[in-house]
Amino acid sequence: PLPAAVAPSAGAGPVATLPPAVLRQTPSPAPGEELVVKGSVTYRQRVALPPQAMVIVQLVETGRDQSPGRVLIEERIATGGRQVPFTYALRVPLTAVSPKARLILQARIEVDGAVRFANTARTAVPRTGSTRPIEIVVTPVK
Repeated sequence: PLPAAVAPSAGAGPVATLPPAVLRQTPSPAPGEELVVKGSVTYRQRVALPPQAMVIVQLVETGRDQSPGRVLIEERIATGGRQVPFTYALRVPLTAVSPKARLILQARIEVDGAVRFANTARTAVPRTGSTRPIEIVVTPVK
């Protein structure tokens, strides 16, 4: 059983967030019992990120009506001066995913807590996960 959802992190938008540590503490599921999504986050602009930039990738469960959902798992990547692309790997037990939910990826890049880049297109994820890497292209936020 997963704990009740908590408030989203700053700039996360209208979604509830499960603490990522909760999912990391669960025993490793057997093969085929977890959803695995891997890929990269990039942008097309020719601009360097400052060393304190943070890349945040979330797997979000939404309703069929595209209503705001809840974050199943989140990965935070400290850039430390590195530049795009940034790779991510999200793993969540299938038991944590509602049977009728749609799954999407959200990504953003924050600098000192302010969102600088975010994906605007919904990046759908098959309920079986993805065998191919999924590239998320983020665009500047004004």
